[in-house]
Amino acid sequence: TISALRLEVARLRRQTEEWQLRNLELHQAMRIANATGGSGTDGAAERILEVAKQQAQRDEELMGARIQVSELQGQLLEARELHTALKERCADFERQLARTEHGGGLGRSNIEYLKNVIFKLFVLEDGLEKLLPV
Repeated sequence: TISALRLEVARLRRQTEEWQLRNLELHQAMRIANATGGSGTDGAAERILEVAKQQAQRDEELMGARIQVSELQGQLLEARELHTALKERCADFERQLARTEHGGGLGRSNIEYLKNVIFKLFVLEDGLEKLLPV
């Protein structure tokens, strides 16, 4: 996607340069028409019309490119936010894993305690009352 954006920007720059060259040609044609006394005004008017059409087309392309850029910037912002959220979630999981690894003995002792309580409930006649310390 980034390489596609770079290609699009390069294409737009080339088109801008072409437009600038055509604009220069138009100004030169107008100077020549004015210098000859207006005999080439029909040709100059046609050239002006042609360049105006080209400029309108380029303006449309430019607007489309600007819209695309703004959409891509929005997508980039969303992707960055998602990336940040995923990094935070990953860090949370790593902390939780570290706690589990360091507290592995605690988890085993909890299971051992639960096993002993259940065993007492089954073995003792009145297990529930004898388990309650009073």
